[in-house]
Amino acid sequence: MLFLPVLAEDALFHFSKLSYELRVDREAIQGFAEISEKSPHHSEAQELLSILLVKTGDVEYALEYLQSASLKSPQLKEAYQKVHYRKAIQLRLANEDDQALPYLKKSLSTPVDPLTKALATFQLGELYHQQKNYQESISELSKFLTLSKTINDLPEEGSVHLANYIQGYNYLKTNNHNRALGYFQDAVAGIKRDLSRIRNASIRNNVLGDAVIRTGDCYFKNNKYPEALTFYNDAIKNKYAGFHYARYQSAIILGLQGKPYEKVIELEELISSFPNSDFADDALYEIGITYLELGKMNESVSPFSQLIKNYAKSSDLINAAYLKLGLISYNQGDLQEAIRQYKQVLANNPDENERRASLAALEEIYVRDLSSPDDYFALLESSGYSVSDASRDSLQFKSADNLYEAGSYEKAITAYGQYLQRYPGGLHVLSAHFRRAECFSVLKRYDEAIVDYEEVVTRGASRFYETALEKAAVISYNYQENYTKSLAFYQALETAASNEAIRFEAQLGALRSAYRIGREDEVLNLADKVMANAQANHKQTGQARFYKAKVLFDRKQDDLALPLFTEVMNQLDSELKGESHYLIAEIYFRQRSFDRCREWCLLSNQKIPEYEQWVARCILILSDVFVEENDLFNARAALEGLLDNYQGDESIRQDARDRLAQIGVLESKSNRLIAPDKSELLELQEDSDR
Repeated sequence: MLFLPVLAEDALFHFSKLSYELRVDREAIQGFAEISEKSPHHSEAQELLSILLVKTGDVEYALEYLQSASLKSPQLKEAYQKVHYRKAIQLRLANEDDQALPYLKKSLSTPVDPLTKALATFQLGELYHQQKNYQESISELSKFLTLSKTINDLPEEGSVHLANYIQGYNYLKTNNHNRALGYFQDAVAGIKRDLSRIRNASIRNNVLGDAVIRTGDCYFKNNKYPEALTFYNDAIKNKYAGFHYARYQSAIILGLQGKPYEKVIELEELISSFPNSDFADDALYEIGITYLELGKMNESVSPFSQLIKNYAKSSDLINAAYLKLGLISYNQGDLQEAIRQYKQVLANNPDENERRASLAALEEIYVRDLSSPDDYFALLESSGYSVSDASRDSLQFKSADNLYEAGSYEKAITAYGQYLQRYPGGLHVLSAHFRRAECFSVLKRYDEAIVDYEEVVTRGASRFYETALEKAAVISYNYQENYTKSLAFYQALETAASNEAIRFEAQLGALRSAYRIGREDEVLNLADKVMANAQANHKQTGQARFYKAKVLFDRKQDDLALPLFTEVMNQLDSELKGESHYLIAEIYFRQRSFDRCREWCLLSNQKIPEYEQWVARCILILSDVFVEENDLFNARAALEGLLDNYQGDESIRQDARDRLAQIGVLESKSNRLIAPDKSELLELQEDSDR
């Protein structure tokens, strides 16, 4: 009897080890945890327990166990470190950075494994950067760069190169260009040195290219133009993302170096080679300014006019060009042409500064040069103003704006409403609509906010147009769930986007909207755009693949859908992974590949254990496979097991009951089947003949 406890503990250890090998994780964890320190199996049990906690698919249970466990052994402390880091990464991939933060800190509280410590420190630094907490990010990335000197197997996504790149941006955002310069230079040099070994396309192309350009910017800010040109030319030569900007900056430097004609030539080449560049309008404007600085007013007219003609719907420099053309006409003595140009500003949604400059110029022409103040007053009145009205207009708008700036949003809404009611054609109507929409948004009164954002959008291109489109799209999608409207807004935003980041967000929003309302052709087109966009992260490309695969599945194009669902499973850790596993099983069943379908369904507990509803749905398909194979016994067993163990979605449980009922009918028919006697069959036929 004295040996029974020893035998019991020995049996427990071997049972736990068997559970470990069979991937019955919870039983194995519980068993290993009960092995006492006096047991000869204790050391091995602790080792296996720590390995299992780190590798189990049931991360939540591992965390729950570690919270209550006494971390006496180094193995458990290391498991605590790695499991909390793993959970933090899951949350970050799900864009839940605020929830990931405490898990990273807990991981760093037991820094047993140097690699995990370094990676957690890097993630913390990157997370702080994304939250715009630049000082904290600087501190954590400095720690990481120190730790990295003793570690050789860092992954590319947590490498020294990326740390230097992010640290460069930290200092850039805090206007410390000298410190930023050193880190960007280190990032560029490191990536170029290791380029043949770096597999991550984003690091090879986007990070490297951007770091090269930002290095040039830092030199530019410090007035070190030859050094800046070296990096801008590198970006241009290798056509890194943003090389249009580098060409534009190179031209600006030529002007600053006293080479205005070389500057103009460089800008003209940028326009002719890349007329759709985000900097083509800036280049035209700079050419016009350069000719003005050279005293060549006739030559400056053409670039300003071309800017207005070619980029009227996309550039925020249109009114600036009209103002310059008005000034040129005025200086050339053509007062009527100057008036016409300044009036164009008033008709083109100017901001306050542009409107004020135009009115000041018109006032000078009418009152001083033409001695016709009445014509100036008539101009104001034709726009809905008298002289006194204009003063009251500005004062009332300023009053509303003061409330807005002070954060008194309810009062500001009332004040903007009064302004719009009194001055429906006022100087600040566009600003009033936009800022009132902003007030409504802050107060989460989204149904009212979108009315004003739509008014801004309806009025066409302005400095508020892009932002109004973006916010109207977000409200339509997230709060009104009007996906038809959000799709239209996102599509307009893609066209109006001022940079690639906003253009990508528009594509992604349009994709999600189109998927929600079943616009299949647009889903396929937009999914390809998102997957091809360098801005997309793994989660976003995975989501796009899923949407495309789902459309192809619905269209029964299974051969095209199957590899996409497989990629989604390898790429995502979300509900879409579970659904993809289930849909792959559906495809195999639909193709009547019953062996593969059965095998795939049986793998669901291993591959997607955290997504119970999709495991349950796989069991439903498994029962269908057994029915097709006339294995009613196993079909019934599968369904009864589902009903015993799954308490989730009632519709799934009802499907299981319905299938059981059908199996009961099939079993009943099978039991009543009796082979007919040939003579009886003949008699039945004779009766029928009569």
